Amino acid sequence: MINAHLAATLGPMRAPFLLLVPVCVSLGWAAAVHDGYAIELPHLLLAALGALAAHVSVNALNEYEDFRSGLDLRTE
Repeated sequence: MINAHLAATLGPMRAPFLLLVPVCVSLGWAAAVHDGYAIELPHLLLAALGALAAHVSVNALNEYEDFRSGLDLRTE
């Protein structure tokens, strides 16, 4: 029961695609450092956390919308 609940909760996160978040944040950090900006670690971590939260929420909303529209049933 707990495994099914956990899978239902974590499934919409699409964990394999979460790797995109640190790649994009690191690219932005590298570009800023290259341009001479001093980046503080707490700000970088906060930006990464915000990007991760945004990515997860968009994935979950997309899953919900696909279910609500019936797309999931048509594209099994």
